[in-house]
Amino acid sequence: MGGSRGSKILITTRSSLVVEATDAKSIKFNLRGLSAEKSWDLFKKMAFKDGETSSDSVLEEIGRDIVKKCAGVPLAIKTIGSLLYTTKKNEWLNFKEYELSNIDDSGEGIMEVLKLSYDHLPSHLKHCFAYFALFPKDYVFDKQTIIQLWMAQGFIESREGSNDLEEIGDSYVWNLQCRSFLEVEVIDDDADEVNTFKMHDLMHDLALKVTGDECKLIDFNEGSIIRGIRHASFASQSSSLQKVTSLLEVTNLRTFLSLKKWSTSNFLNEHHEIISKFRHCRALGLRYEDFQIPPSLGSQLKHLRFLDISGNPSIQNLPDSITDLVNLQTLKLSDCKNLTTLPRDLKKLVNLRHLLIDWCHSLSHMPCGLNHLSNLQTLNLYVVQKMDHKVPGGVGSLDELSALNRLGGSIVLQNLKFLQPVPNKGHLQEKERLHCLKLDWRMEQQDCKSDSDELILWENLRPHLNLTSLTIYSCKNRSSPSWLSSMVNLIELDVNICTEWKYLPSLRELPSLRRLTLSNLYALEFVEEISDLEQSDTSPPCLPSLEKLNLYFCRNLKGWWGRSQPMEPDQDHQQYNSYSSFPKLLSMKIWDCPDLNSMPLFPHIESLEIFAHSIKWLQQRMAVSTFIPLYKLERLQFEVSPVEHSMLETLLPFLRNLKTLVFDYCPELRSLSCGMQSLSLLQSLNIRRCEELDVSSHDDEHGTQWRSLAKLRYLTFYRLPKLVVLPQGIQHITTLESLNVSQCENLMSLPEWIGNFSTLQNLDVSDCSKLTCLPDGISRLTSLKTLRIAECPVLQERCQRECGADWEKIAHLPCSREETIVQW
Repeated sequence: MGGSRGSKILITTRSSLVVEATDAKSIKFNLRGLSAEKSWDLFKKMAFKDGETSSDSVLEEIGRDIVKKCAGVPLAIKTIGSLLYTTKKNEWLNFKEYELSNIDDSGEGIMEVLKLSYDHLPSHLKHCFAYFALFPKDYVFDKQTIIQLWMAQGFIESREGSNDLEEIGDSYVWNLQCRSFLEVEVIDDDADEVNTFKMHDLMHDLALKVTGDECKLIDFNEGSIIRGIRHASFASQSSSLQKVTSLLEVTNLRTFLSLKKWSTSNFLNEHHEIISKFRHCRALGLRYEDFQIPPSLGSQLKHLRFLDISGNPSIQNLPDSITDLVNLQTLKLSDCKNLTTLPRDLKKLVNLRHLLIDWCHSLSHMPCGLNHLSNLQTLNLYVVQKMDHKVPGGVGSLDELSALNRLGGSIVLQNLKFLQPVPNKGHLQEKERLHCLKLDWRMEQQDCKSDSDELILWENLRPHLNLTSLTIYSCKNRSSPSWLSSMVNLIELDVNICTEWKYLPSLRELPSLRRLTLSNLYALEFVEEISDLEQSDTSPPCLPSLEKLNLYFCRNLKGWWGRSQPMEPDQDHQQYNSYSSFPKLLSMKIWDCPDLNSMPLFPHIESLEIFAHSIKWLQQRMAVSTFIPLYKLERLQFEVSPVEHSMLETLLPFLRNLKTLVFDYCPELRSLSCGMQSLSLLQSLNIRRCEELDVSSHDDEHGTQWRSLAKLRYLTFYRLPKLVVLPQGIQHITTLESLNVSQCENLMSLPEWIGNFSTLQNLDVSDCSKLTCLPDGISRLTSLKTLRIAECPVLQERCQRECGADWEKIAHLPCSREETIVQW
């Protein structure tokens, strides 16, 4: 084992054989199931509407008898409860009398209880559930990929009048989730949809049980290949052509998936004929970094519906024969970084529904005829090119997107510098399923367009109002899109490197916007235009749903509100901003906005980060008001910022809820403020690269400045040349768990009172070359788990294991068993 001395091993198992195989000295705990009442409470939540029991006492009695059979196992209770949800009393009775009656009450019968739930699944869901046996335990499933694989196998039954197999597949996932066959892993909060999910180990065992030999996760290094496999996957690599060939020759595989990305596929590249063995395959995943697609692939795999060759940097183009895969529904080429072209006859893939080409950075253009792919629902990248660009088959026009109104999810329109304005043309406006859009002009020189052409171009790119996320990148247009103000469902907006924009369209009434990032808008003077003072006084709150605001490198930005016309001498931006607020803003970062002198209020903010010369607005606020509404602020960071002692004196008393405080490269900070005494809830203090700071300058004999930090747990001093000794007041902090002192070149010694830190678990001392020995007090740090000493030559020599002069001071501490104690 690789653990250090003192490590413990925790084994969890459902097998008594594993228990018997462990050391006789091991301590064993037999975990019991839920109590009868807790089991009943959980069952009620799953089996009854709103978790409330029926007034029918007979039904409750039946239910309690059913719960007994679940032996206190939460998964079994949830699964059976979901099965009986909304069913009638006679169905409960039949289930109890005829289906549960032959199952043992012990834990050994749990699998049979779960099997009953499987037996009650509709036939189409049984196939879908059994397919999960292809994947290892704890596998995180991407919902869209699973649905695409189900589609490839024909497991999804189309409904009368509907061709939307993906929507039906989504309902299958929801149904299995409601019945507790699946567990949600990640939810997209914006769309309120499940992105990924997992499967409980017991459910995975059930999938293995019901599928038999039809679905197998193959280990090429173990055993022989079982005849009768229809769906195979592998998470280990085989260098043996014989083993792979034997798998393919004894079966008519419908699925062959590589679950990991491998660096080599020599046996496939050297033996292209092996691909012909996949002739019955409907789903093929070959995730190899150097796999070369054989020219005959398309002609050999006529039944293929799902093909995943993503993450392959060796692919520069696809063979023309791939357009012979007329049944193909899903083609995944994501992260094929050197792919330069798509097949010119891609339009022949008339059944294609999902074309994933994100992160294909070398793709030069799109082929003609994509408008013929009427079933296409996913196209996450479209590369615009000059129409006179000479390539075989010609260059596809963005006009072709107009016919693909089933497109959904996300799309990046790249190289928009080549897009020419066409009056009365909308490429995106009818795509109501599209939720995420990136408009990317790229950094190269862009042709200068007239004002009227810019307006037409923006209209060409107007999205549907259902859009929830929009990124505009590297646009050199002088104007911004007027339609931005009407995107009422927009949740996230990111505008970056639009260097000519002086003004933005009004954002104030975007009711759904939660996240806003404005970066590198060098000409922008203000975000919202206002005509007079009274208007700002009566207008609704700024962005009523905004939770996260990032302003990066907007060097000409003066305030949130402003006027495009020159202001009167007695007016300033500060007046306009003092009347408004962000009612829900929780997090804000302001980086290198040196002219920003005013901002709306943010009474509920929890995290604030100020980088470079972006502090003027806060200074202005403090100069005109005796009250700063930051009472909910939990995290504050100043970085490359001219913060001064006098400012902290005023600011810190308002931050009584602060938990994390960071000073990073604040060259004008010479001493900490007495206002630190107000930070009674502070848990983490990180002071870095403040070359003029003397942290002991206000340290009195009573340690008043530090004593008030009654909850401080993490303390870091990094590159503080004026740190000669640790501040005396620190010894009064009784809650400290981690102390990091690094690159403090003038630190002469560690104090004896360091032994007072009875809760200290981690001590890191590095690159403090003048430290020559450990204090005797360090021997009292009985909670110390990690001691790291690095780039301190004399001290390292004295702490050598067993033989160093200071070894006896630490030999008895828990950290003495750690390998990280000295050498780095």
